[in-house]
Formats: sequence, C-alpha cells, structure tokens
Amino acid sequence: MTENEQIFWNRVLELAKSQLKQATYEFFVLDDNGGNSIDSRHFGCINKRNIVGKMIYLFFPLPSIGKIN
Repeated sequence: MTENEQIFWNRVLELAKSQLKQATYEFFVLDDNGGNSIDSRHFGCINKRNIVGKMIYLFFPLPSIGKIN
C-alpha cells in the first residue's frame, strides 16, 4: 500500500468511527471510486429504507474480503 493509500484509508476509518453512534438501521457507505466519489464521508450515514439494491462484494475488513453469497 502506498503512503497516499494509507492516508486515504486512515481518513476513511476516522470518518467511519465518528459515525459509530449511528442508529441500528443506518449505514456508513463507501463508493468504489476512492477520492472521486461522494459517499458517507461527505453526507454521513444513510437509513436502510433509502438503500436500493444489494451488496455483492465486501472489501473491508480485509480478512473478510470477497464476494457476498
């Protein structure tokens, strides 16, 4: 992992931790386009009722990376 990638992921984790007081049905979501996306890093957690579609791949935590069955 490059230094820039490490800085990016540290910031993502910092923002996610700041959202830990979220309600049971709220989610911190991340786009797969790194610094070129608008996601929970910008607008916070979203309520489950506002989620359309389903997750098909998990990237974090790293030991659990893979396709969702």
